[in-house]
Amino acid sequence: MAWLKKPASTRTPEARRDLVHRTAAALPLAVPVDLLSVSRARVHCRPRLPQPATVALQHRIDEIYTATPFCGSRRMTVVLRQEGFPVNRKRVQTAMRAMGWQGLAGARPPAPRTPHPTHQIYPYLLRGVTAAHPNHVWGIDIERHAALLNRE
Repeated sequence: MAWLKKPASTRTPEARRDLVHRTAAALPLAVPVDLLSVSRARVHCRPRLPQPATVALQHRIDEIYTATPFCGSRRMTVVLRQEGFPVNRKRVQTAMRAMGWQGLAGARPPAPRTPHPTHQIYPYLLRGVTAAHPNHVWGIDIERHAALLNRE
């Protein structure tokens, strides 16, 4: 059966998927799907077209975003609700993410992790040491908890 798979592998996945006939009862679906190296889920499930309400929402988001690109999902939700669209922030975020948009402010970059200048830096004492046998390297973690410090 491997000799049958080689000619099919030269085609695009869409062309191979179109070669599978779901109405032919001569062979079970698993046989042509295996020969053409196509997922059975791809044969059974065809992509659905978006709902007209979703398309209208995305077009309106496009118009608002083009006029005011600094609007994020929160402000966009407020504007859409004022215009009569029954949306929540999560739906607006999903639509904006599908179109590849975010507000110009975007996410704040992480703060740099620089130590305070007065903090003492302790040397790493195990650099270059390999644990050659059991019990060769020991470590201990000591923390001062408020509950332990307030003992009487």
